[in-house]
Amino acid sequence: MGAMTLSIGAAAQQRFAIVVDTESDAHCRPQLEAYAESVRKGGLDAFIAAGDWTSPEAVRDSLYCWYREQNLVGTVFIGDIPVPMVRKAQYLTSAFKMDEQRFPMRDSSVPSDRFYDDFDLRFDFVGRDSVETRLFYYDLAPDSPQEITCDIFSGRICPSGHFQDRYVELAAYLEKLVRIKREWNPLDRIVSYTGQGSFSDSMIAWKDETVTLEEQVPAAFRDIDGAKFYVFYQFPYMKDAILKECQRDDVDLVLFHCHGTPERQWIQNQPVATFDDEYYAHARLQARELVRRKVRFGSTREAAMADVMQRFGLDSTWVADTFSPEAVAADSLEDLKTGIILEDVWAARPNARMYIFDACYNGDFREEDCIASRYIFSGGNAVVGLGNTVNVLQDKASSTLLGMLASGYNVGEWHRMTAILESHVIGDPTFAFAPDRKWCFDLHHTGIRYWQKAFARARGEERSLALYQLHRLGAPGMAGLLLKEVKEAPTYMERLNALTLLQHYDLDTYREGLRAALEDPYEYTRRKAAFYLSRVGDPDDVPALVAAYLEDFNAKRIEFNIVNNSACFPDSTFLEAYDAAPKDFLYTEPAVPDSLQVPGQGTYLRKGREALVGALGLRAYAEEALDRHGDGSRSRSAMLQVLRNNPYPQLVRRLVALVQDEEEPLAIRIQVAEALGWFTIARNRDWIVAQLEGYQPADEALRTEVAKTVGRLKVYMR
Repeated sequence: MGAMTLSIGAAAQQRFAIVVDTESDAHCRPQLEAYAESVRKGGLDAFIAAGDWTSPEAVRDSLYCWYREQNLVGTVFIGDIPVPMVRKAQYLTSAFKMDEQRFPMRDSSVPSDRFYDDFDLRFDFVGRDSVETRLFYYDLAPDSPQEITCDIFSGRICPSGHFQDRYVELAAYLEKLVRIKREWNPLDRIVSYTGQGSFSDSMIAWKDETVTLEEQVPAAFRDIDGAKFYVFYQFPYMKDAILKECQRDDVDLVLFHCHGTPERQWIQNQPVATFDDEYYAHARLQARELVRRKVRFGSTREAAMADVMQRFGLDSTWVADTFSPEAVAADSLEDLKTGIILEDVWAARPNARMYIFDACYNGDFREEDCIASRYIFSGGNAVVGLGNTVNVLQDKASSTLLGMLASGYNVGEWHRMTAILESHVIGDPTFAFAPDRKWCFDLHHTGIRYWQKAFARARGEERSLALYQLHRLGAPGMAGLLLKEVKEAPTYMERLNALTLLQHYDLDTYREGLRAALEDPYEYTRRKAAFYLSRVGDPDDVPALVAAYLEDFNAKRIEFNIVNNSACFPDSTFLEAYDAAPKDFLYTEPAVPDSLQVPGQGTYLRKGREALVGALGLRAYAEEALDRHGDGSRSRSAMLQVLRNNPYPQLVRRLVALVQDEEEPLAIRIQVAEALGWFTIARNRDWIVAQLEGYQPADEALRTEVAKTVGRLKVYMR
């Protein structure tokens, strides 16, 4: 690091570091000073640390020093601050599984500020990007903890210069931020939008958000304008309606549940057709797009057109103009109506103060610009967002502990409690809403007794916060306490949060909690219970899962999780139990066929027995790879890759034997050793640890992967 200057305010118990590059500091010093003062008024002693930050280590070392010696609790990175690109840590993401050997380092790494805000994690330096020199690559070290527990909170403010001078953008944002923070603004106006493809378009999954948000943000449900819930099929085009909601000056929080890229929010795939002419216009658009997609993947134009016409029984008028300039232009304009792009955000000037982007890549700050940054830099009153730097799992709770915001805690402290490798605060992490109901907990208190007392006197979301703190501190008796909460807590989110924490403890206790959660009224809790109980793979749980499958047959996400994980049980155990289970008229042929066939497309809807047979086929695919002893080919490696998302417990002995077999190719052994780290709740995870903990292979890379896998599994064996 080059020269650094500190501007320190009056002494305070808790401190906040504004880490900024020298150019941004030189251009925006008055605005930075005003921002620091606004943070001090909020109760944190803010100081400006301006410097030529040339490496992530320099930033991290400074933060750690301030954390140890000056009671640092948070930081924000403004401007050109190095971006850590984390590798060999995909286990810590919710969904990111890109092959780090086959794909470029830039694409297969995770931009993550957990490098900066979780001091327990340890990293090995790999190298600096030769083109984008602000990107630095690190492997998660084998002796590092294999879980995230942030010590401080953090945020990123990254002006792009995409639409105007970056320093003009930064100065305007900071001035707006200082003005907004002077307002008394409780969290009492929220908007939620669910895009096409989220939750498998399941209404059963969608409806429960009205309950959970009322538990967490009760002030928004006290009048007719407080909470609005939109879903993609309400209008032919949802884009304009949602942007108008974002422009309302009274809205505090907008939640986007949709797909995304750095430069786009995918609001819907195709507009909902309400009239015959619209229906056929949209169908023609889809036919033309399918032809273009086939051409992009290698077909000739003529072959692609012929295939689409034959598949759907169309005549040539549907696709004849596919490549005409007029059709391409019209289709492009139609496509723009289905998504929000950077230019749309710039023009809309969003006013809602905070946004949660429950989507892939919307917060990817390695790019010149991204959706989350554009919302806060576009001239309206938006000041903070939560976005992901890579793809993210749909089946996750994006509002865990959200009640902290309604109670006056700042965005950074809320995010610190629930951060994953890819999620980041974009904007000011010290931003806080005026408290609707003030909690008086000290989030940095490390006394177990303190948090036990807090739990005893708390209600609702406050109890969940206390449980998270007790878990982090390693309080005794947690398994029993969490099981009691899973069974008896009065609110959806309390029970869900208890179940989430319970997976780190005794497996038999966790299984008891999962079986109870299969009957929970909250769809997401039932969904996760079905998923994890299947992943345990104990045959004794099959009857409960079959009953849940038949009972929740129309709950798409629950059905999906049970079916996909049914092969985690020995042989055809699940299939036999399904055949033996009593079924009502809904499952009697021919009323509901197992599958629906479309000419030329095969089966696109699979239900009942056929779906279960398909799940067994995927396991057979992995078993075939295990049978190919000594084969180090790419095809075998691709077959074994399925074990990351499908950790079949009955294959554990063969997998461990492969890792320890010196006649197998080294690359395959390393791959399987890493895959075993996904068997976190398998019924035989203790056996995996027992076999691998003392195993010391000669090769360092294999030894490293074995150590990391043992560490990962132990995270779930308290």
